[in-house]
Amino acid sequence: MEKTRLAVAAILGCVLAFTIPLHAQTIISGNISGTWSPSGNPYIVSDNATVQGGQTLTIQPGVVVWLGAGVSITVMVGNIQAIGTPSQRIIFQSPSSSQHWNEINLDNSDGIISSGGSTFTNRFTCCDFLYATNAISMYGNGGGSTVEIRNCSFSNCVSGIYSTIQGVAVPARLLIKNCIFSGNGTAVFLPQGGPGTATMINNTVVNCAVGVNATDPWDAQIESCIFKGCTSAVTVSGSLSRTVSDNDFFGNGTNFVGYPSSYGNPIILNRNGTPCDLLLNIFQDPQFVSATDFHLQGTSPCIDAGEGSAANFDNSFPPSLGNVTNDIGAYGGPNAGQWLVPAPSSFLTLAAARYIGVTINPPSAGHYELDYASALAGTNNWIQITNMDLSAPFLYTEPASAPARFYRAEKLY
Repeated sequence: MEKTRLAVAAILGCVLAFTIPLHAQTIISGNISGTWSPSGNPYIVSDNATVQGGQTLTIQPGVVVWLGAGVSITVMVGNIQAIGTPSQRIIFQSPSSSQHWNEINLDNSDGIISSGGSTFTNRFTCCDFLYATNAISMYGNGGGSTVEIRNCSFSNCVSGIYSTIQGVAVPARLLIKNCIFSGNGTAVFLPQGGPGTATMINNTVVNCAVGVNATDPWDAQIESCIFKGCTSAVTVSGSLSRTVSDNDFFGNGTNFVGYPSSYGNPIILNRNGTPCDLLLNIFQDPQFVSATDFHLQGTSPCIDAGEGSAANFDNSFPPSLGNVTNDIGAYGGPNAGQWLVPAPSSFLTLAAARYIGVTINPPSAGHYELDYASALAGTNNWIQITNMDLSAPFLYTEPASAPARFYRAEKLY
């Protein structure tokens, strides 16, 4: 995982919108869109910046973003796609651990987020967020929007994910899978607003003041997650957010606030013979590899103890352990492989011939990465060309001047 980088000199303030490459760095402010690639690293957000309506900001694997103290990125009915890889994670951080960047926000409020009033999906995969006020949040009129957050880490933030969608008829949707929250004030904060659904599956929450705090009309589903060393693990206000099952709670000041007494009362055994409550939550030491490595040891009670449906089966061994039944925590479930370097891959079969283009025939709808190599013999150096959502055959064509290449396509999720 990326470590905190050395502090740079003073973050420059500016008024006019511009993007200026300057000696292997790119200064950012004002209106932003298009594609950020690693060749512009680091991207220094020196003043507030905005993705305007109808625009998309694509952040490629390996990009490093530095945000100054109190600086925000606002998404005004626009879109962000930040999809890293296990070996090339995307980093959002302040240049110094002594200051917090504000947020990447909607309507000058909180977070990295989807828009108001439109139905679309913003995605964050293999991203690391450090020293933020609210790292990812949904705020304002965001009805019908969806945010997917997978295999991301949140460290030393006031709130990792913050959402208070208000005044909408169509519920917003928040999906959080295989993420790690460490040392935050609140990992996931869903105060009032809504309506919205938040699905948390296979996450690890360690040493946070609050794990999840949800208030009606938000309806939070929390399954196969580890909560360890938190002051308060899960807190609810209202009658929703009752689906809290197949989790592991250990060493927290309080496990449940606002829940019936049946939560947290071990009276039966789970499939592994571990004492659990009626919701199959267990209360054993998860047995991390170390205080900073949240992989499970081979004797962990979290192995094969998660939500048991086939849709959440483990399929990457390692980092998952045991049998195919879901392991509790960030290294269980079908997305666990996106923490590996390199990630396990199931590549589509493309003919072993030279092309200037290639047609991808996806066997199922999903998000695919297209790579190329100059040769197939020996150790191949595969280089990513693009990644995109596909549900039908897609023809990728390169310029005629491109050298002959071999191609492969990988389904990321």
